[in-house]
Amino acid sequence: MTQEEFKNKLIGINPALDCLKFLYHRVLRDDYRGTHKLQHYRWSAEYIKIVLKHLPKNNLLLHTQGDIYDDYIYSNEEQKFCEYLNRINKDLLSLNASITDMGMRKIIFVNLQRMGFIDRFNKKKELCNINRKYQYKYVKITQRGLDFLLIQKIFLRNKDT
Repeated sequence: MTQEEFKNKLIGINPALDCLKFLYHRVLRDDYRGTHKLQHYRWSAEYIKIVLKHLPKNNLLLHTQGDIYDDYIYSNEEQKFCEYLNRINKDLLSLNASITDMGMRKIIFVNLQRMGFIDRFNKKKELCNINRKYQYKYVKITQRGLDFLLIQKIFLRNKDT
């Protein structure tokens, strides 16, 4: 499809809608998808449920900070986070997936916080505002995250009634 054909088909849906004109111009931009390879991850609900179900229900989980490389040695206080990652990766095998320490903290936790499934905390265990940058040190599943874990069970239970 040529650029002109694309424009005609898209804007032809409803020429009065400015949003279609915006979309046409936005898609043509070189930076539409961004250059960062991790920007457009897609996770299934099952993947997210695996990540959430292993978080402690009533406690904060301390995690590592900074960049983690192959020679990184987890401190005693970081051991629970290391065990958390191991449990998740065992479950993710069923989805042909895995996650690294940095991927969890820098990508998945960020997105789960934006979705309201987890809260993140600073070193003083103070809840961090989602719209500001912090040095995060702890995570905790929220009620919304717990509700998400139960969605399928609730649906199946209500389906039978």
